[in-house]
Parts: sequence; structure tokens; C-alpha cells
Amino acid sequence: MLLLLITGLLFSGTKQDLLAPPTTNYNVEDIIGQLNLQFCTIVEIGQSFCSVFLEFRSSSITGDLNSDNVAEVYLGTCDCATVRNWEFCSVPLRKARPYECTFEEALPMVNSSARVHRRLCDPTMMAAMNDPCDCTRQLAQRTQYPVQGFLTCYRAPMPKSICSTHSVCGVARCAAKNLFGLALVQCDPNCKDRQPFCEDPSEVTSKAPIVKSFWSDWTSAVSNYDGLQIDEAICLEESTHAPAFDCLGPGSYCCPKDKLDSCHCEVTTTMAEMKVSRFMTSGQIDLVPHNLPRRGFVIKPIDGLASYMARAKSRLFGPRHLNYSWIMGQYPNPQRVIYQMPNNTDVYNTNVGNKKDP
Repeated sequence: MLLLLITGLLFSGTKQDLLAPPTTNYNVEDIIGQLNLQFCTIVEIGQSFCSVFLEFRSSSITGDLNSDNVAEVYLGTCDCATVRNWEFCSVPLRKARPYECTFEEALPMVNSSARVHRRLCDPTMMAAMNDPCDCTRQLAQRTQYPVQGFLTCYRAPMPKSICSTHSVCGVARCAAKNLFGLALVQCDPNCKDRQPFCEDPSEVTSKAPIVKSFWSDWTSAVSNYDGLQIDEAICLEESTHAPAFDCLGPGSYCCPKDKLDSCHCEVTTTMAEMKVSRFMTSGQIDLVPHNLPRRGFVIKPIDGLASYMARAKSRLFGPRHLNYSWIMGQYPNPQRVIYQMPNNTDVYNTNVGNKKDP
């Protein structure tokens, strides 16, 4: 799934803009269109403003975070009052996990000193269903601009402004770099308990949500009808295999590597199930326009992605910071074949559908 993460986010750039210079434009449209359910972090930065991050982890099944096992991707800044009104998750997921799907903090008078808040979120849905932030408001007497592809705002130049006045790292050291057009942030890795934003890990609102649900194996809904094949998988709860609503992604794992140009996936959620549908054709897909949030994972391969990431690791924050090696692995568990959602005939020539999830 973290392959989903950076493959999705990296597909918005080329190797020439791996380390892009500061810019006055910030565009997250490509990655927002293929995320679906993820982890989000909301950081209070002062003057009643909050910055929003995608938090990609080395594992979704543990809440133990430190600066070595997460990557924080900046989605923009907004007044906290607007963020409190956002819908973060689907209706059934909000019913199942209400605290982790709502944001009611960052109020003027609160008993908590927490400034970092972690929630589940569906940025693809959020961008289509929520009100945008008011980017005409100044932050620290500086002009804000709309983030392209999402609801938020940013200050120029990017990414330097993230660590300037009202830094997301508070008083701790802050570094922000462009990676394929997206801003990644690293706070001092040696600060308070080595937390990603130098926050107090004991605060309930700062604790990382845990996701153990997984996508089932594929079942064929339509097989080779006039060159079209439709496969479906549903989200299952780990222990009982009952329908669940908190599966991450699935992102780039959805399409076979040899079908990237003729494959399209959409995630839909009803009160009964969370389902991903995969449409594969013998040629280039011609999608029927609709008004629903776009859940597509039609992606472009990047040759030598692993080697680019290895070089990016040391060039961005130094060899000890933001270890990207895990990003190239499978998420959350390399042994969890059923979560990877391979083709029915493409996993060790065994019947994956009969395998129990480990």
C-alpha cells in the first residue's frame, strides 16, 4: 500500500523534478484522485489555522510512530473552523469509528494542549464533498493561494513557507523539500520522543488510528464481455472476515503491472459494503462521465522508481532521515498476499481465494 502511496504521488512528476526548486504553485490533483481512505494528520500552527498532511506509515497495524517510519506529505493549510466542518470518511465508517472520522479539536478554549491530531480520512471524497477554505485570509500577514486539486491553501514559496513563520514543527527544527512536486516535511528526528511533529504522544487526539481490515481476493463480475473484464473485491474485517469499511487504498495494487494503460479502478461504499471494482479492457479505457468523486488509479509507470527513491532519500534529508526503503515494499505486510489483491492465477499458481488471511 505504501507502494500505492508513493507510486501514486510520484506519478505527478518526472525524474527531472525529483528535487524541484521552490515554487509559487502547489498542485496535488493527481495524488488526491487516487488515494481513497488514508491516514491524515492535522497540525495546529497558530492564529486559528491548521495544516493538513497525509501520513504514510510503514505499517497500518501499529500506532507506534517515529520520524523513521512515517512520511508526511503536505496537503495545505486552512482555518481550523472550516476543517471542523469537513466530512472525513464515508457514512458507514463514520458510524463505525466516529472519533477517528471527525475533527472537533482546535477550539479557542480547550483543556488539552495537543496541537497534533490524527484521523482517518478519504481525501478523494473530501475534495468532492466539502467546502473549500477561504484563501483570501492572510496567515501571519502573508497572502495565501489555493492548493490545486484540494480544499486548502498555501503560502509561497513552496515548500519553504511550511517551515517559516508558524512552522508545523513548532519551535523544533523543520525541513521541507519538494519530491516530484509534492512537499514532504521532516521535523527534528531527535525531538520529543522522536515523534513526527515533535508532539506529545500521550494525547489521545494525537494517537495514530490502527487499520487491520484488508481487501478480499478478486471475484469476476464480468469476464471478457466484448473485450471488457470487471473484477470486484470487498473490504473485510481481519478477525471475522465480516464486511468492513476501513480498508486503505488500494491504489496501484489494483491494476496488474502489464495492464496499467487499460485498467481503471473505482472504490464505492454503501451501508452494506466497501467495494473496489476493477475495469480492464483490451485497449485504452474510455470512461463514461459521471458526477461522482473520481476514484481512478489509471497510472503511468516510472522506470527505475526504486533507484530514484534511494537517491532521493539521501538528497532530501540526509541518510539518517526519512528512510524511504520501506516505501518500495508492500504495505502493510509483504506476506499478506490477499491484501495485495493479485490476479487469481498469478500467485504462486495457487488458489488464493481459499487462503485464510494470516
